[in-house]
Amino acid sequence: MNVYVIHQYGEPEHFRSLVALKNKMPKSLRLFFADFRCKKDLWNGLTKGDVKKLRKGICSFSNFIRSLFDKNGIIIWALAPGSKEISWVEKHYSKRKLVYYTSAAEWNWKSPELKSTDADCRKTWERMLQKSHVVHVNHLSAAIMQSYHQCKSVTIIPHSVEAGIYNIAKRNPARSDRLKVLYVGRIIPKKGLREYLWCAKQLTGKPIEFHCIGDGDDVLIKAIKHTPNIKYYGYIADKKRVSEIMQQMDVLVLPSYKFHAWQELFGMVIIEAMACGAVPIATDCIGPKCIIENRANGILIPQKDKEALLREILRLCEDKELLDRMQKECIASASEYTTEKIAERWSSVLARFGMVSS
Repeated sequence: MNVYVIHQYGEPEHFRSLVALKNKMPKSLRLFFADFRCKKDLWNGLTKGDVKKLRKGICSFSNFIRSLFDKNGIIIWALAPGSKEISWVEKHYSKRKLVYYTSAAEWNWKSPELKSTDADCRKTWERMLQKSHVVHVNHLSAAIMQSYHQCKSVTIIPHSVEAGIYNIAKRNPARSDRLKVLYVGRIIPKKGLREYLWCAKQLTGKPIEFHCIGDGDDVLIKAIKHTPNIKYYGYIADKKRVSEIMQQMDVLVLPSYKFHAWQELFGMVIIEAMACGAVPIATDCIGPKCIIENRANGILIPQKDKEALLREILRLCEDKELLDRMQKECIASASEYTTEKIAERWSSVLARFGMVSS
């Protein structure tokens, strides 16, 4: 069986479990990725001498062509709601076996984010959603989607964590007298870095260490570097190194907040940190709410509430029994997000179209 992932702004990590399924059964499943940005990649590759972009563009373009002639292949299309590329998808794939993959939470055509979508585009979206089996990353966004649109069927398949990388293998069982708090991600305001900085400054002198991995806004990075109780690592591409740092941490914070059409729709760093034994404190965006059971395997706080973030960090610093209990719950919860377990959900989706597990 050939499966074509036709995506827009997709990241390889989003389809990690699907790739794992392909690797598990190479004789039964072949996987091809095609990115709508291939024209841009080809142009940049040719004009700027970017060999990596050129190769990526050529690969995507060739997979697009292949998908058009492979009439028996399954098409997994992944577009942002309201995207005009839907017309191209309908024109070429409407009579094919279709799966729509999304994490989007905004599905109301009257919303500020989608109200500019023209009537024909909306109708095309409605037709394609009715023809496709929907795979959604989280159940809350899926429920919102179904409240506005008729979908053929829906399966929830969250992102997965690589258990071979993110685990407690190198975690030091000896407790430090200091609580270690970590942020990993883009250093931009909507990720809650101002609130994180404020908490670090307020807790100067307390037995709490703050750590930060990532890059982004130069002003925020400068402020982080000038905050004495924050250790800044910069951007780290090596996942194993990130995991090693996570395994030394007690708490992960993800204080993101909704900004225009964007909000935290999953929070992959949450399950990665949980697998390493770090307790997540995250804001109540849709993604974290689907992962964290408040006060059990993590803590949810209101968005932009820096006092709540401060209060919960202090609570975990002062209550070691609570921290220990929640860390155990985190490790148990993360085991449900392993790539192997999530791959089983993809297997059940593809079985609808005739794939037989080997």
